[in-house]
Amino acid sequence: MTVRALAAALALSGCLVEPDPGWAPDFAGCSRIELRVDGTGPPIAGAEDIAVDPAVPVAYLSAYDRRAVADALARRAASLPEGGLYRLDLTTLGADRVAVEDLTADFRNVDEMRPHGIDLWPDDGPATHLFVVNRRYVGDGTAGRVRQAELLRFAIGADGLSLDGRIRHPGLCRANDVVALGPDRALVSRDHGACAAGPRTLERVLGLTAAQVVEVRFAPTPQLDVVVDDLFFANGLARLPDGRVAVAETRGRRLAVLAPGDGTVERRLTLPAGPDNLSAAADGTVLAALHPRLLALAAYLADWPGIDHVPSWVVAVDPLDGRTRTLFRDPVGRMLSAATVAAPFDGGLLIGTVQDRAIVLCRTTP
Repeated sequence: MTVRALAAALALSGCLVEPDPGWAPDFAGCSRIELRVDGTGPPIAGAEDIAVDPAVPVAYLSAYDRRAVADALARRAASLPEGGLYRLDLTTLGADRVAVEDLTADFRNVDEMRPHGIDLWPDDGPATHLFVVNRRYVGDGTAGRVRQAELLRFAIGADGLSLDGRIRHPGLCRANDVVALGPDRALVSRDHGACAAGPRTLERVLGLTAAQVVEVRFAPTPQLDVVVDDLFFANGLARLPDGRVAVAETRGRRLAVLAPGDGTVERRLTLPAGPDNLSAAADGTVLAALHPRLLALAAYLADWPGIDHVPSWVVAVDPLDGRTRTLFRDPVGRMLSAATVAAPFDGGLLIGTVQDRAIVLCRTTP
């Protein structure tokens, strides 16, 4: 069996066992909705992370089309597709197509915009800053490009976003997600410890736990310090009400819970699949989007023939003992493929995705 055939089999396995999407009794129902700028244009692909500001109430979404970028890189195109940051008015939800506001139109073609992990810093009221891990590509000296990451900080105003902080640093080479600790501080996950392609491959092949969480400070001068350096593909981050921070270790199929203050790992909680982005729920649980078949996910992102859908799975995790409860599950990606985040709001749950051209809305039972 070829590698592609094996990946296809893994992607499709289980479809006869549990083919239909399902959700917890918490929800009256879940539905697929497309996001379109100002209600027009094509549906946005790859709304990978979502941060909710309940005081407004709005949701901020980061998105870019990974397949389109990979194709342009393979062709060595003169320019690469960009993505954006979008704002969704949560009071407008209800239809299968929802209008969003494009907050980064003015930044494109000036500053490359491929936002990945995002987080809000709340004050006593509406959030004041949006932190963004942004992915750029720079020349590698051979007419090709390599990916770099930077941390952006946007001030949120009545007219939208204004860029008021940027850190470009070698220590952010594999930046994945961000969680704000204050208006000038954040933790950033690095999914690998190594920056260069060769050592990264060794990390994956040998199963090395070398990924990191670093603390980033904007003021008075940019500063990075390693907090944890023994993680197994560090991914999503979530700030818990008691000051602890949960870190997704995707390849380890677990969460690491960091103590407040020094950031030491207090406990590791085993999960039934690899976690992606994390959100903190009002009841103290951590909401995690899980990837049950990582090989199939990689094939899906590579757009291999015959792999058009992969599973989505969202769970609530008790950060004390690791008990999980399924909130949404789509075993073959019938409603949504490859969920990456579940963001709670007053009235339901928004579920984002790495590549699909929609998100899922789950409405809370009245």
